[in-house]
Amino acid sequence: MQLKLYAAAFLFLGVLCLQARGALALCLGLRLQNVPATLTYQGSSGEYAVYDPAEYMQTVNFQVTSPITLVTCDYFITLSAGGSSNASQRVLTRGGDTLNYNAYTTAAKTAVIKPLGSAAAGEVITGLFPALIGIGQTQNKSFYWSIDPQQVVRADALRFQDTPVTMTPYAGLLLGLYQQVDTRTITFQARAESSVDLSLVDSGGAFSVADTAQTVDFGNLSAGQLRSYDTMVRTNDGYRITLQSQNGQKLQHLTAPAQTVPYTISIGGAAVDLSSGAAVQALSANTVTPATGARLQTDVTIGAMSGIEMPGDYRDVITVTVSAQ
Repeated sequence: MQLKLYAAAFLFLGVLCLQARGALALCLGLRLQNVPATLTYQGSSGEYAVYDPAEYMQTVNFQVTSPITLVTCDYFITLSAGGSSNASQRVLTRGGDTLNYNAYTTAAKTAVIKPLGSAAAGEVITGLFPALIGIGQTQNKSFYWSIDPQQVVRADALRFQDTPVTMTPYAGLLLGLYQQVDTRTITFQARAESSVDLSLVDSGGAFSVADTAQTVDFGNLSAGQLRSYDTMVRTNDGYRITLQSQNGQKLQHLTAPAQTVPYTISIGGAAVDLSSGAAVQALSANTVTPATGARLQTDVTIGAMSGIEMPGDYRDVITVTVSAQ
């Protein structure tokens, strides 16, 4: 009696398996449509800005189509790991430089999309076509990708790219029966934009793009007085710093312009002659700095005084400009 019950159960399971395979066969016409061949990262201005702390999630829209099937068709979609061979950390490369990025099932980065063999439930794009008589169907689907912010790499016109990532749809269920039905390849890419920023801060202060003015107050003037501040540069494209004095490197009396007091100025240990009144290149370097910037001590020293200078306020304005190398 027990043997007969076992045989009946085995036969019943076999019939279910055959039915599932038959239904799966009717779903093999599923296809991907309008999948972009190339995806180029877009930040707030241009492509990848290395010092921008914000993350800009990219949305990728495409379609899945189904012919007339007369059965319900489950499906799921995977993405290969790309050149890193590790879907948990996909990588864009440019020569020896890299940018970490990844692709996600939701804009909230619920799960990384992985390839067959390493994907768990929830780590693939899923969908279902209901059984509709006499009607082909199309579903709009999306996935999301982003580059980790504040990865400091040198600017270049040449883009970072991953090797083509394969997008593969399967009819069926990840944890059940399934069969590949289509494939597409996608190239992810991004250019590291040139970023050069200046900050004028109190000595020892932190870099801030909002801090671009500095008042050097000597109080009561006397020869040899020294005041310092820091010129800070943040760049992934080298830098050139130019200085220009409004009054030809002299403090000028506000109401009696003929009355002047000379001074000297140095930046990063290099003396700069601003007596011509023209813009003068003070320093240059072909360097890449961290997000905290490079610090250049700037010293202003009062020169010789006659002792009979007219009392009052004296002033000069120096314009500091930084540009890419």
